[in-house]
Amino acid sequence: MSVYFNRQIELKLMQKSAPVLFVHKRSFDTPEGFSLHLNDCVEVYVYVSGETDYIIEENYHTLRPGDIMVISPHEVHVPVLKSPCEYERFYLLFPLDTFADYRFDPLLPFVTRQKGASARLALSAQEKDKALDILHQISALCKADPSPGDQLTAWGLTTQFLGLLSPISQTCGDEEPSGVPVLLRQILQFISISPQELKSVGDIAKHFHISPPYLSALFKKHVGVTASSYLRIKKIALAKKLLEAGNSVAYTCYECGFSDSSHFIKNFKNFTGITPYQYKEIHTKKR
Repeated sequence: MSVYFNRQIELKLMQKSAPVLFVHKRSFDTPEGFSLHLNDCVEVYVYVSGETDYIIEENYHTLRPGDIMVISPHEVHVPVLKSPCEYERFYLLFPLDTFADYRFDPLLPFVTRQKGASARLALSAQEKDKALDILHQISALCKADPSPGDQLTAWGLTTQFLGLLSPISQTCGDEEPSGVPVLLRQILQFISISPQELKSVGDIAKHFHISPPYLSALFKKHVGVTASSYLRIKKIALAKKLLEAGNSVAYTCYECGFSDSSHFIKNFKNFTGITPYQYKEIHTKKR
C-alpha cells in the first residue's frame, strides 16, 4: 500500500533573508487538482514519479524520473497530469535575497536564463541519482519542530544540492512531447510573445483560424486550465514586472491590456492575494 505524505521544512540561517521552503510530497492526484503558478522566488522542481508533464511558459516538457527544472520568478508554470495517479515530487522555493550575503549567488545563472531556453537541466543519470539522494536526506530531517542541528544539516545539504547543479550552465533541448498537439505548442508561444496585445481568447482563436470553444477544449485537455485563465496569468506576470520596476498602477493596467483599473485590480488580487498598490509598495521599500 502506498504511503502519502507532505514533508516540509523552512530553512532560515540568515537574519535578513526570508526562509527557503523545502517540500517533499507524494499524493494521489487528478488532472483537475492543479492550477497555474506564478512565483516571486526561484523554484527548483524535481520530478520523482507519476504520469506527469510540465508547462513552463511556452515550453511543454515531457518528464522523466529525476528531471530537475529551475523556474525563474514570474514564469507561468503548472504540472499536467495525464491521468489520475500517484504523484511524487520535491520542490524548493528560494527567495531572491537568499544568497545576498554570500560572495556569489548560485541561483543567478538560472534567474538570468535567456527567454525561450529550456528550464530543464542537462544532468546525467548519475548526477540525477546523487541529487535525489541529497533530497531524500533533507526529507528525513523534516520535522514539526526541527532542532538547530537539523536546520544546519538540512541547509548544508541544500547548498550541496545547489553545488551539484551550479556547474551545469547549459539546459537540454526538449524532445517532442508525446501526445501534445503541435497547435497547442504554437498557441503557447504566440501568447508568450505579447499577451498584453490579446484582448480575449477570441483574438487567439482568430489568429489560428479555430473556434473559441475548440481552443478552450484544447487547453482544458492538455493544460488543465482554460485559455482565458492562462492569458490572464500571463498578463499578471507582466504586471508584476512593471510594478517592481516602479511603474504606476494606471500605467501598468494600460500596458498589460486590461480594459479598466477595477478589472485589473480584481484579477491581480485573485492571483497574488494583494492589490497592485500594495505589491508596488512592497517592492518600492525593497528598492
